[in-house]
Amino acid sequence: LPTTTTTTNNNNTSIVSHFIQAQGMELMLRCISSKKHSGHGALKVLNYALSSTNDTTSGKQAAEYLVVEAGALKVLFPLFMRHTSSVPKPAKCSDAGASFSNSNHQNNKRRKKAHRAKKNWMHQIESNAIHVLYSFVRFLTWDSPMDAKERLLAKFFRE
Repeated sequence: LPTTTTTTNNNNTSIVSHFIQAQGMELMLRCISSKKHSGHGALKVLNYALSSTNDTTSGKQAAEYLVVEAGALKVLFPLFMRHTSSVPKPAKCSDAGASFSNSNHQNNKRRKKAHRAKKNWMHQIESNAIHVLYSFVRFLTWDSPMDAKERLLAKFFRE
């Protein structure tokens, strides 16, 4: 059993490093900044890439790359601060993206269902943004390139 865990951690480490090399981080940030439905899934992918590894070297590499090279703070911090203009919008065909104009009884049920779905959507967005920022705090060190840790901490004081 311990061998399987070690193999899984090695696979996660190699997957994260390949993901960085293939510019997957930039693609995920671009999806988030487009404010479309795909931003929700992209945020989940970033969360997984940063938190799926227990190996501090690959997590540190991913966090440093995101903060320094890809400029993740300007995309992720507004989500953390709950700026509604920066939140990815749910698809119109989903419950969270539904909108109703009539006020009959059946639409009231749908409206309540849509309201719950939108609330759940926002909760998932916030939760993933918090986990990604937590990974930054966890993996960035004071000797990170281009003062990545200082840039992250300064963001908390600016906003």
